[in-house]
Amino acid sequence: MKLIILLIFPVTVFAQMNGNWQGMMTGNGGSLSSTMQISLKGNQLTGMLNLFQNGQTESYRMDGSVAGNKATGKLTLNNQEGMTFVLNQNGNALSVSISISGQPLLKGSYTKAGAGQLSPPKSVDMAGANRDPAILGKWYHETTWTGGSNTEYYIFNADGTMDGYKKGYVAAYSKNANASSIDEGSKIADVEQLKSMGARWYTKNNQFCVKFNYEGKLQDKCTSRYGFVDGILKLTDLNSGKVVYYRRAR
Repeated sequence: MKLIILLIFPVTVFAQMNGNWQGMMTGNGGSLSSTMQISLKGNQLTGMLNLFQNGQTESYRMDGSVAGNKATGKLTLNNQEGMTFVLNQNGNALSVSISISGQPLLKGSYTKAGAGQLSPPKSVDMAGANRDPAILGKWYHETTWTGGSNTEYYIFNADGTMDGYKKGYVAAYSKNANASSIDEGSKIADVEQLKSMGARWYTKNNQFCVKFNYEGKLQDKCTSRYGFVDGILKLTDLNSGKVVYYRRAR
């Protein structure tokens, strides 16, 4: 969704996993804010993985080893073992997958954080902000092509929080057989990044805007001008002028 995608920030390349990370962990039950503190000694990794939910923190000890930009190891909670992790680093980005008894359980995306940033993301101060009630709810935009389609869904809540996921379908055909692949729903990375920064959406002068915390500073970004055509949400990119239409989802 263009109103989200425009939030692009410069990335600094870090040579090691060592340090503080902040992001989101996702599983069948939804997404949780999360932080990691990783310490390296040679090729040995120790650290803490913290999950935040409803004001509570659940912390897991990490023990593993590093080879190149990948680390593997085990997670321990209250001396109870059974979970394993795999970390893959690409510069300032870190992907995490967690399994239990060999079965996938959670996956997450993290970015490098300063020491002062490692806390659950706080909701930004939205005093005086307005939200057009016509935008509340769930919207979708579908892109189709020969043999496939991709649908993006965005959810805008009355408290300013937001969520997004996408579904895809691709069909592949050969002379003697055909097959298809269906993505049953995966989180939209740009929305997850905003959620990790405590973002809240609001409207101003028929523009869609977000306010969020970035590197310890409060930021505002208005990305699109919005309007409605026969109940369809029309978004016009403020930079490129590109128009995208979203229908209300049931």
